[in-house]
Amino acid sequence: MKKPSLSTRTLATGAVLALAAIAVWMLYGRLVRHPWTRDGQVRADIVMIAPEIAGVVIDVAVVDNQLVSKDDILFRIDPRDFELAVRDARAQLDDAKQQVRALEAAIGA
Repeated sequence: MKKPSLSTRTLATGAVLALAAIAVWMLYGRLVRHPWTRDGQVRADIVMIAPEIAGVVIDVAVVDNQLVSKDDILFRIDPRDFELAVRDARAQLDDAKQQVRALEAAIGA
């Protein structure tokens, strides 16, 4: 019986190792996505939420495992930061208007 060449054995060994590595990677990925024990399997639908604006959350209006519908209030954000931002923007607008009036007066002179 003819003995396989070194390159054939190396190629076969590499293929087996590659398949084993792929199998381990797939099993690890499945374990991370769907953890389990002998007593049961953990399943959860988690929805990540994020507000369109940043701020300090002052009230959470939902509890764990509560069903929510579209337009339900989930949490409230502290409005003080936004009120300050509006006042600051109005002050900057007033300054800009004064600068425009001054430049218009300078052009008229």
